[in-house]
Amino acid sequence: MRECVLASLAELVAGGMAEPMRRDAAARVVVTARQVMALAAAGDGHGLRTTPLGRDARFVMGLAAAWNPGILTAAEFIEALAPAETDALLAAARPWATQVWDALLPPAEKRRRLAVAG
Repeated sequence: MRECVLASLAELVAGGMAEPMRRDAAARVVVTARQVMALAAAGDGHGLRTTPLGRDARFVMGLAAAWNPGILTAAEFIEALAPAETDALLAAARPWATQVWDALLPPAEKRRRLAVAG
């Protein structure tokens, strides 16, 4: 355990945790976007099918659609992206998530879920 803790501390001291955390966040966005696509395909995303997608949402969904989980893990997919694409994905993630959130949930359920998450 000590070696694992010291290795993590060394990464933090050297500033090396930022990049892995950034890639992990980007992979989570791509996985979540694929899950949103699956919800919509299964008929559980009516609001998504009737809401025009903004630029950020189109970008996130386009990257998620380009990922083939049968060939690459989400982490491998993100590692293969150019750094500028990963930056753009992370910048677009919150506006995309907000648009999807608004399309999927009625106001009362949004408030309830945000209260639990916060």
